[in-house]
Amino acid sequence: MRHLFLADLHLLPGPQPGQNAKLKHFLEVTCADAEGVYFLGDLFHCWLERGDRYVGDYAEVLEIFRAAAAKGLPMHLIPGNRDFTAGELFESLSGIVCHGGEYCIAPAGTRILLAHGDAYCTSDWQYQALRWLLTGPIGKVVRAIIPWPWAEKVVRMVQNRKTVPAVYHATLASISIQTASALKAMRRRDCAVLVCGHIHFPGQRRLEEKDYHGMMYVVPDWRREGGYLEYDGKSFTPTQAEAPCVSSR
Repeated sequence: MRHLFLADLHLLPGPQPGQNAKLKHFLEVTCADAEGVYFLGDLFHCWLERGDRYVGDYAEVLEIFRAAAAKGLPMHLIPGNRDFTAGELFESLSGIVCHGGEYCIAPAGTRILLAHGDAYCTSDWQYQALRWLLTGPIGKVVRAIIPWPWAEKVVRMVQNRKTVPAVYHATLASISIQTASALKAMRRRDCAVLVCGHIHFPGQRRLEEKDYHGMMYVVPDWRREGGYLEYDGKSFTPTQAEAPCVSSR
């Protein structure tokens, strides 16, 4: 039994030989006998808005995913703060099954809650306000009617640190998952384990309050560290992805 968890791949568009070779090798070799591969948000280094726009930019990456799916590899996306609009179009283009903001699995009888993790960073009220605005009912209406050039400007403004107040960046620098928020979600789903990403600081932590407790595992940052988390039915192990062999001629 092997379940693999990845987060924050932030895949780049266009020709990316190193990035795409690494991803292809991982899916074809490392995941060959996996029962499930779970991408815990921020799969692409863009905001998946009106997904058909990204077909050309990410054609090679999408083909890598489709090929893996065609070979029977089960892949799942639990959306993050960049890919929360992924849906049926993305599923058809990639072969990856999209879920909501939280998804629960139970391999070997262990109930595991999968999430990106940003929803539990509740001490950062400014980020939570922005998240609510973008992903809530208002955001859905705005995304449906606003011309793409305008939407793109807003996205770039949010992503450009120079346009965001310094106080907000101080909050981002100290961002952390709050025990109470994480345990509330775990209790709601009756899960003993939480696996997430988002904060880019891998590790494990025991979460405990008076009447509930559990374990949280933060997945290594794939883009910077090339790491992932593996569960074999007994334990969780952070692992470094193997580099693909490059033949010399």
